[in-house]
Amino acid sequence: MKTVFSIIGAFLLIIVFFVVYNVVLTLRPHSTLLEGFTNQPMTVGQTGGFHILSDIRVIQHDKYDSIVIYTKLNRSSAAEDILTPFTEATPAGTISIRIKLFDTSILSDLSQTDLDRVTHQTVADSIIQDIALTNPQSLDSQEVTIRLARASRYRLSADSQDAGIIYLDVLK
Repeated sequence: MKTVFSIIGAFLLIIVFFVVYNVVLTLRPHSTLLEGFTNQPMTVGQTGGFHILSDIRVIQHDKYDSIVIYTKLNRSSAAEDILTPFTEATPAGTISIRIKLFDTSILSDLSQTDLDRVTHQTVADSIIQDIALTNPQSLDSQEVTIRLARASRYRLSADSQDAGIIYLDVLK
């Protein structure tokens, strides 16, 4: 009888080990998705060239929300290897983030509806409450101010597969 209980106990320990191992493996990819978030200034892109801002969108995820800024290179005025404008994200107080896109202007042939959406958006059901361009008439650079529901960390990145797309991810 003692041997039977020892075998059952060993079998249960092995099952517990495999369950814990699988839980750790399942959680690991989620933790790598949340790396790189900070409250410090961040930059991406290259200086030079001239870019055109065509759209700003918000995409909601489980753990963070993303602001996606779409730009494209004005090929007639820049070198071919400058694909993403130099972009700087900095905290602007405790519940705001400021993004500055250098050598960038707004696409001139946007409809009035699209222009209104790009220059100012209010976002529902998100940590991101408000997105606004502070000086959309500027021909040299664009500054985007993001107001948050509460203080949070963020991550700035450029899309390696699609040139000119910039992401600002904000933790929920």
